[in-house]
Amino acid sequence: RDVRFLDQVLKTTLRHATRDSDGLPVLDEDGNKVYDRGLLSNVSSDGHIHTHLMQILETGRASSARPNLQNISKRREDDYRRIIGERYEYPIRSIFAARPGHLFVEADYTGAELAAIMWLANDPNGIEHVRKNMLPEDHEDHYDIHSQAAVRAFRLDCPPTKRGLKDAGVSGMRVAAKNVNFGIPYGRGAAAIARQCREEGVDVGEREAQLLINNYFETYPGVEGFLESCRNRVTDSRWLRNAFGRFRRFYEIASDARSLLGEAERQAQNFPIQSLVADAVSLALHNLYEYRKHHDVDYRIVLQIHDAVLLEVPYRHVQEVRDVVLPKCMTDDVPVYPNGIDGTLWREGQPGPYYLSTDVDVCRYWGQILSPAEVAQFIEEDE
Repeated sequence: RDVRFLDQVLKTTLRHATRDSDGLPVLDEDGNKVYDRGLLSNVSSDGHIHTHLMQILETGRASSARPNLQNISKRREDDYRRIIGERYEYPIRSIFAARPGHLFVEADYTGAELAAIMWLANDPNGIEHVRKNMLPEDHEDHYDIHSQAAVRAFRLDCPPTKRGLKDAGVSGMRVAAKNVNFGIPYGRGAAAIARQCREEGVDVGEREAQLLINNYFETYPGVEGFLESCRNRVTDSRWLRNAFGRFRRFYEIASDARSLLGEAERQAQNFPIQSLVADAVSLALHNLYEYRKHHDVDYRIVLQIHDAVLLEVPYRHVQEVRDVVLPKCMTDDVPVYPNGIDGTLWREGQPGPYYLSTDVDVCRYWGQILSPAEVAQFIEEDE
């Protein structure tokens, strides 16, 4: 597993330069190393890497290609640090630097898919837990959904927080609960959840995974009925609609084609959730483009990574973008009305609209998060 992780990153992001017959790096006429494959082979003459974003997936989520800049994941950072040890000083993503006089500002929707499924299922427990989960971690009412699920399912004697599980030596249980919380909409069963946990270095068996799944549906009973209604529409109506009006249609499937039917049902129960987040991000990007036109603030949209947006912002505008622009464009101006999958529309007096919240980080090198004091120092130097 560890060899596979390192082999992948050395073939893509950190691939070596092309070498000649003597094993020396090949240089171009300007003395720069030549890369025939990997991420650095895509560097343009302006020193930037330009990807292609395509919204051709059924859910409306944008995919990145030539090269894929959405797969430089922070999920593997803990693995790299564990494998390499103290020599591993910087995140892989930190190879990307903001231009001189600028900082990266990254805004990531907080638990967006968790929120989407609870809002659509209209599960009271889930809606309240999601609301508290969106609060800052240092808020007295913050509710860590993943830690709470682990403590509840396994009856752990520790505080239901990241720190509580870590101090008790059972951080892996939170990872397992997180995989269940995000895996339910994809139709993942206990065997698939346990396999995913093992791939992430957490020793969780099918029995433990099933305990978490059972606890999930006991805690949020409204979800099971919602997912069943999504699956039924594959054969009943052969279409469903997401909260923003995007449709997903299904071909007629023969009754004996069980594998095809099962895959279609998994897509059906995932579509309203993932497409809700995808459309929310698309609206947020539209808002960011429009806001810049009508206000005296400068920033560039550098990249969209699933439910996150990466901006490059001049020092003098970082505070305004962080505290004003992003909350308005990504939260306040993206109301989510829990419309029905059968096309029924939200009406006055019904629950909602709801609003997604964001986590915002500022960095000079992507992934190396600056403290508020460090950000203030950059701003003061610019002034």
